[in-house]
Amino acid sequence: MYCSGCGRATFAARNINLYYTMNSKKEKIATWSGVGMLIFGVLITTAGFIVPPLGEVHGSVLWILGQALIYSGSIFGIAVYTQHKFNEIETHIYEDSDLRDRPRN
Repeated sequence: MYCSGCGRATFAARNINLYYTMNSKKEKIATWSGVGMLIFGVLITTAGFIVPPLGEVHGSVLWILGQALIYSGSIFGIAVYTQHKFNEIETHIYEDSDLRDRPRN
């Protein structure tokens, strides 16, 4: 990857950039779907208070709210967990390799 003038190194760098672009797109979709489910859960619960009988929320509305919260929590929890693990692995590789002398990006 640090070889100058090597066609394979350039190809590898392009593949890495493509991977990060695709990964970023997946993360955006996951984040927005989690936020969407949170908004949906709040809206459906609010609607449960508004429709007759006023002030009572049916059990099915609470079940949907629970499912929305579980989905959102799992999306955000998995994202945080995997990011933490990748950072641990990157740090471990960086400390064990000869890259310690080079500046970190």
